Parts: sequence; structure tokens; C-alpha cells
Amino acid sequence: FAQSALNANSLVSPSAMPTSLAGSEPPLFSTGIVLAPTVIYFAAGLYVASVLFFLIRLCVQIRRTSSLVDEASPAPLQPEYRAMWESSKERMSIRAVTLLRSDDISGPVTAGFRHPVIILPVGFPSAHSETEFLAAIAHECAHIQRDDFRKNLFYEVVALATAFHPVTWFIKSQIAQTREMVCDRMAAEQLSDRRVYGQCLIQLASRMPPAASAAGFHTIGMFDKDALERRIMTLMTSTPRVTGIHRYLLGGTAAVLLSVCA
Repeated sequence: FAQSALNANSLVSPSAMPTSLAGSEPPLFSTGIVLAPTVIYFAAGLYVASVLFFLIRLCVQIRRTSSLVDEASPAPLQPEYRAMWESSKERMSIRAVTLLRSDDISGPVTAGFRHPVIILPVGFPSAHSETEFLAAIAHECAHIQRDDFRKNLFYEVVALATAFHPVTWFIKSQIAQTREMVCDRMAAEQLSDRRVYGQCLIQLASRMPPAASAAGFHTIGMFDKDALERRIMTLMTSTPRVTGIHRYLLGGTAAVLLSVCA
């Protein structure tokens, strides 16, 4: 009986079958936009080209930075400037750092892949007062204590996948501005007053073009970002220190939000 039933079912004509079964198999899902393969290949090619462009640019900057450090020479200092340099290192608890000078930069910068270095323009100590020199050195020492050079390199490598996106540019800009504000506060503690440090920032910025100190190099400079007014206003306002727990909570929240956006 079972065999005859199977044979009867197998002889059912397609016209007797339901319309949903007689026709072609419906798609599992449907989308409103269907892109041609040519468009997909073109978009993928643009993405790969953009990633390669930013990767090559980063490699060129790293190579130029390495050459800058290799070609820089030790910076001679007068006794009073030498004392301020040693005092800044001691207050920031950094020892393995070298002070160099170079003709290829217009402002103080921090670099160094294995060993941190601070590079000054040739004639920088003689062209500025002792207070201005102390402000610049203290700021760069703060970068070294925070290991900002290696952190910035890590950020650049991580951001390569979305380096073309304006949101990535905005996030990197905000990180750079926040980094400079934190170092301003750390450096201001070495001077007698925050206002004195703020005046030194204005005087130093007036003698060098913005972002020219690190143009073409992968370095950390005092004026790489044009946010001097905001930095000074933040420096003059007293804000409570953020505890370690708050930093972890803020960092975790930011990571979750960025993951959702991605």
C-alpha cells in the first residue's frame, strides 16, 4: 500500500501542484539594492588603493623620522639650561632620554622607536628665554613619560583600515588635542604658575608656524595641532583629576560605542 501511494504521488502533474511550489524556487532573502559586479570590484579597488596610499605615506613618514633621528647631533647647552634639562628629567622620572638638535625642524619634537629622544631646532636655547626653554622641555618630557610617540604610532597602524573616513580624522584630531592638553598640565607643574606657562606657549607659538615642526615626520610636537586657544583655556580652568576607575569606565564605554558604530 505504501509503495502504491508513493507511485501515485510521483505521477502528480505540475499543474496540480500549488503555485508556490510549481514555479521557480523563491529567494531566501531579497534586497532593495543590487550592485553589478563591476561596481563592486571598482569600490573594492578604491578601498584597497586608499589603504595602500595611507600605508605608504605612514612608511615614508617613519623612514623620514628615522633619518631625522640618525642625522641629528647632540645639543650643546649652557650650564643653566643644562640644569633645567636635568631637573625636568628628574621630575618626570625619565632617565634614558637624549637631547638632540637638527636643522630640519622648526620646533621641539619627540621621537624615538627604541630609545626616546627630544630634538630641538638649532639655536633654540639661545633664541628663547630660560622660562620658555623650561616650558618646551617640560612639555616634551611629559610626552616621553606618557610614551605618546609609540602610542601615536599604534593609533596610526590601527586606523589604517578606515584612514579614509572623516570620522577617523576627527577621532585622531581629538586624541591629539587631548594629548597636548594633558602634557600642558604636566609641564605647567614645573613652572611657578600656570599663567606663566600659558604665556610661554603664546610666545613660542608666535615664533614658529603651526604644524611646521612635524611636517612630513612621524613625531610628537608642541604645536602639531592648531588648538592653542583651547589648550590655554583648558589650562587656566581647574578640572578634577580623573581616577583610574573612571578612566577604565570611560575607555570601556568608548570602545563599546566605537564597536557598535563599526
